[in-house]
Amino acid sequence: FVYKARTPFHPLRLMNCFADICFVNCRDDQFGPPKCELKDKKPKPDAHECQSKRDRVLEKFGHILRSKGCMWLAGRDHLIGGWEQAGSIGEFDCAGPWMAFLPKEKWPPLNSAPGLRLVQQSDGPVLMDRRQELVFIGQQLKRDAITKALDACLLVKDDLMAPSTPLLPTIGEEDGDLSNREKEEWTKHGWKLGVNYLDDPFPRWPDEKEFAKMIGIA
Repeated sequence: FVYKARTPFHPLRLMNCFADICFVNCRDDQFGPPKCELKDKKPKPDAHECQSKRDRVLEKFGHILRSKGCMWLAGRDHLIGGWEQAGSIGEFDCAGPWMAFLPKEKWPPLNSAPGLRLVQQSDGPVLMDRRQELVFIGQQLKRDAITKALDACLLVKDDLMAPSTPLLPTIGEEDGDLSNREKEEWTKHGWKLGVNYLDDPFPRWPDEKEFAKMIGIA
């Protein structure tokens, strides 16, 4: 089945959730040298640890053979988190930018196959294609339990440093005023963006300005 949501994951809660059921390998060399120089010298998990995690997964969630997909982490609104898991090993990395981050001239033509996918994946002018979409493959999967565990990792307003009062984006004269629908969307979803102060155990990625320079859109 496919797990879907339109709210970012709290990074620490997500890592704790994944680490409870598998060994998480985070690629931290995509944007420079790895943070951990001894990364390759870490002891590999032994057979007992692997079996313990497999037993825990089987009891809580059923027999998950594989999971994969894209994730949105709070505070990383410009880049996609890529996830792949097989057995007791999972890997997390950066899977490129959300289309929401790119200027419209970088989007595929809307009448093309990629453009149609973008339209299908978008959810309004604020979130656009930012989403959680994880595919789980296995036997006797406990869908409700998996959904409940991932839902518990989603960002909630209580995680924010201050009461949620979404700021409307600055609109230039060339863009005109926000429509009523856009204002409603910002009121509904604006609190999910820019939450870059949470505990985050995942490897650092370039921030918006750094990444814009890297891909030549700054």
